[in-house]
Amino acid sequence: MSLRRPYNLIRMHRNWPAYLLAKARGFPDGGFRFETRAGPSIPVRSDMLFIYKECFFEQIYMSGFKADPLAREGAVVLDIGANAGFFALQILCDHPDAQVISFEPLSGNFRLMEENRRAFPQARWTIVNAAVAGHDGEIEIYSHAGPEAYTSGASMESSDEQTIATRCRAVTLKSILAENRLDRVELLKLDCEGAEYEILFGASDDDLARIEHMAIETHESAVPGHDHDALARHLEQKGFAVKSWRVFLWAERAGA
Repeated sequence: MSLRRPYNLIRMHRNWPAYLLAKARGFPDGGFRFETRAGPSIPVRSDMLFIYKECFFEQIYMSGFKADPLAREGAVVLDIGANAGFFALQILCDHPDAQVISFEPLSGNFRLMEENRRAFPQARWTIVNAAVAGHDGEIEIYSHAGPEAYTSGASMESSDEQTIATRCRAVTLKSILAENRLDRVELLKLDCEGAEYEILFGASDDDLARIEHMAIETHESAVPGHDHDALARHLEQKGFAVKSWRVFLWAERAGA
């Protein structure tokens, strides 16, 4: 068994013994409140614990890099598909001088991220209630829970008749870089339910040149050419060294 999970559980949380006890009891309170060593207290519902553990215990988005991509003081992180903000919280706990900008389109998830943001007032953390897509304006996102619910899953494509369409504000990577005056982004993290393809295939060479590292969770798509391997090849053609594992891609610009 990998030691990463127990190591990060203990390293990052003051109340790790209470977590193990609650886990053994099946989380009778319907979730758990993590007390981080860095400061924020983070409530997590039992059905969302797997996302929290991916970010804090497994640190899956950071695990594919040979060296810490955020070693430079004041590193900039773009968090696309932020959900309740667990990835941003993990980054800010480990790198308190980092600047994180998180994007989440669904209002239910965004409200929880707002609560988590208030619990960490000293952080340089900007949260934006918008999707990131291939064009500015509005897009439709599909989920089974609807826009107001807290959900771990949504999609850029309708999968069945039970999905609910939600219109969301959308911004492009180009707009984000311009509006925030970002000449350099140390890490672009994407877990955006299929939008990763139009975001990255549509990005200009100038915009991609500002990105040093990417951590991407890819998703199945019905659009021809929108798949894991095609995206990996595209990033390699744009000058990135790419590592692939299951549905994840990690990309690092040469010399970063």
